[in-house]
Amino acid sequence: MTISPEVSKATERLKSLRDYLKNDVFVGKDEVIDLLIVCLVAREPMLLVGPPGTAKSDIIVALCQGLGLRSQADAGDTASRDYFEYLLTQYTEPNEIFGPVDIKALQDEGNFRRKGHGMLQDVFIAFLDEVFKANSAILNALLTIMNERRYYESGRYMPIKLITLFGATNRIPASSDLDALYDRFTLRVESRNVAGDLQNQLIERAWNLEIKKSKDMHYLEPQASLSDIQCVNKALLETFDTDAIKRLSFLDVFLRKIRAIRDDQICRINDRKMIKIVKLMMANALLEGREPSHEDMYLLDYIWDDPENMNQRERLHEIAYR
Repeated sequence: MTISPEVSKATERLKSLRDYLKNDVFVGKDEVIDLLIVCLVAREPMLLVGPPGTAKSDIIVALCQGLGLRSQADAGDTASRDYFEYLLTQYTEPNEIFGPVDIKALQDEGNFRRKGHGMLQDVFIAFLDEVFKANSAILNALLTIMNERRYYESGRYMPIKLITLFGATNRIPASSDLDALYDRFTLRVESRNVAGDLQNQLIERAWNLEIKKSKDMHYLEPQASLSDIQCVNKALLETFDTDAIKRLSFLDVFLRKIRAIRDDQICRINDRKMIKIVKLMMANALLEGREPSHEDMYLLDYIWDDPENMNQRERLHEIAYR
């Protein structure tokens, strides 16, 4: 596989950001950070599952700062925001996520539209905490946004620039009404409390971050940029064109694993998810500068339906690594 110098430099910067977050900022969050970078390159959503206080939102904020992106907190005006973050509750209204209705346009022109500058449909990266508490109005919009990168308004669909949406939850949804949204998150990863042997290191790093935060809201220096993500994503689609995909030997092995998962009904994996997993594996390989291979099958470890179903997770792990 031939990688241009430009793409190679972009992947190195993204890996530098990844390593910086793992080695200098967070403790015990290596798998979460690894998967975040892969999902950014592949432009695929990811769900973080874990109890409160396990750094789910902190990791996303740090990632965006490491990319030099501007949030609600440090943008001078809404139009200059690069990423959007919000904690959803059952009472959250669409206005809070997609912007208030433009009353003047409604009165003067009879057109329903929102003042959406800097809102979810107008940023590159979005993070929704407690994402499954979204009401039906928000939920329906999210489904199209996540899968098709389109936002519906004024009777028409509009393409948006969103790279990916990250979600977080304390627990997976029990209601079947949320199955469609849950399915949109191809990869799911747990964010747990840090193990006992790492807690001293955790306190030290957390204290250093608190000092930096007290001095400047934007407390992490950028290690990579939005253009790096766009460069590698473009290379992903160009490198693995239709002819290249036909030549990938690992696909036969991958499809056998998918059939095994489906035949044994280990977890839900529809055709859309299967295609997205292939895309994520190719993104992982491109980041490492090599052809997709058996090494990338580890991503099957993160397609579980229930994080507490250890039998399901053990069987997925076995299939991923055998």
